[in-house]
Amino acid sequence: RLHCDEINRMAIVFLHSMIEEIIRSFVFQAATEDPMTLVRWFLSRQDISTSVLQTALQEANTQEEVMSRIAMAKLSVITEAALVKKVSLRLSETLQRTSIQGIGDIKKMLSICNYAIDDYFLRKSEAAITRVCSRRNLIVHNMDEKDGEALSVDVETIDEWADQIRDFLMVVICGSSCKKVEEQKIDEGREA
Repeated sequence: RLHCDEINRMAIVFLHSMIEEIIRSFVFQAATEDPMTLVRWFLSRQDISTSVLQTALQEANTQEEVMSRIAMAKLSVITEAALVKKVSLRLSETLQRTSIQGIGDIKKMLSICNYAIDDYFLRKSEAAITRVCSRRNLIVHNMDEKDGEALSVDVETIDEWADQIRDFLMVVICGSSCKKVEEQKIDEGREA
């Protein structure tokens, strides 16, 4: 029979897992909707040789064509469709290996698809996300002990964290405060 503390620990680990899975899925879907976002992500992670760059610059007319040709050359593919398929696979593999340790990791992952979260929602959710991530690490790596003493957490605290995290993830999923970075810059320019 499980003790209340064990159930609470499982709830914390599950909350963390939910954050990771939803953010990963969102980033993958958003990035794969725009092939150039995928190409930009891929190229940001790769060294580009001078010869590949020179060839791409000679053969392409637009920035998108240059980036696409560089990526195709690096992956040894000859069609845009093959490029998108290979880069999508690499993004999926990378996201599956990516662990979220806090709000900074979420912002970094969302930047892959050029999304930014409204600062209000970041501030509102940051403490809960940070606490869940650090507590999950303590549970998984230290058996939820600190200085040899087992820690406990009450259900009300977990409920508060879950509510804040749910609200944050709904904002990400629904996009109500998630804007393309370029749109945000345009909006800021209009206000200035």
